[in-house]
Amino acid sequence: MYWKELTAYIIAFSIGIIIIVYLLDIPAFITQNPKIVHGYYITRAWPNVLLDLFFVFAYLLVAAGIIKYLKVDKNFYKFIIVIITTLIITSAWCLYFRSKPITNAFFSQWFNSVGYSSAVYDAILVGFIYLIYERVLDLLK
Repeated sequence: MYWKELTAYIIAFSIGIIIIVYLLDIPAFITQNPKIVHGYYITRAWPNVLLDLFFVFAYLLVAAGIIKYLKVDKNFYKFIIVIITTLIITSAWCLYFRSKPITNAFFSQWFNSVGYSSAVYDAILVGFIYLIYERVLDLLK
């Protein structure tokens, strides 16, 4: 099994969430909607942080597949692929939720209130976590 990679991911995710969300409050700054961010990351922190653990992992898996398919070996280009992949995936979800009537579901509320700024926030979060992951992985070798 990939214990080093899993350990590096959990460390990177934890550091990334703490810095980006809880220390710098980047999602509220980017989206300009502190109320919905507070509801997601403070009021219902544990289930939503665990959900983000899964989402970020999924985004990184998609990016890793693209990196492997394109045989990219330069760290800078890998990082750019992570950012672009995240922007595309989150923008697609935003388009989907904004094309439907608003419901009480969180993601309906989220994408309809913050719009495509959510893609910018996700790109910052996932990109930052990716950079930390790669560095931690190097340190674990």
